[in-house]
Amino acid sequence: MWQASIQSTRSGATICDPGIDSRPTSTPVGQAGENKLVASGPLTIKGYSQHVELPITPLGKQKIPEQMQQMLGGTKEVASFQASTAVDRGDFGVGVGNWAATMVAGGEVNIEIVLEAHNG
Repeated sequence: MWQASIQSTRSGATICDPGIDSRPTSTPVGQAGENKLVASGPLTIKGYSQHVELPITPLGKQKIPEQMQQMLGGTKEVASFQASTAVDRGDFGVGVGNWAATMVAGGEVNIEIVLEAHNG
């Protein structure tokens, strides 16, 4: 069974509001061309939801040598993926008062995700 862990960064958003709470959900991931996948669904930040499509690039799969599997909790294989998209912070209520304008802090926020899935 595959299990996944996600590391994500949100560049720019933390300038405006360090207390951002974000929750992505996705329908099943679909094929979007050769060696390309796409996840789509609502992204909720600070209680505001928007539908987003997240292009995903598989980075590769690696079998774990048998002598290392026990040390890694029984993991036999690891697959890595990278995904990125951009959203308008105003669509999610990020930046209020003086931070609402986009002259100092831009309106576009890049979201980058690196995912590692373990099969064991």
